[in-house]
Amino acid sequence: MTRHGLHDDHPLLLRIQSEFMEMPGLCLNVAQASRLWNLDPQTSELALEMLAGNGTLLRTADGRYVSNGGAGRRDVPPPELD
Repeated sequence: MTRHGLHDDHPLLLRIQSEFMEMPGLCLNVAQASRLWNLDPQTSELALEMLAGNGTLLRTADGRYVSNGGAGRRDVPPPELD
């Protein structure tokens, strides 16, 4: 377990992770994520930071979160390079 009872396999983190994987162009700040997933800002920020911390998401300079293209997910192999 990590902060506030969230862990890598917590359903909330898995849901957010899958949303970013299903919509590769998704780019959200904390307020937008809070509205999209009906979460309080603190929970949204914690979840996004955890996903950025494990490499699933990237945080842009302006505070938005985007997918890292699957590079941080343990269950998705990295793309093969020619």
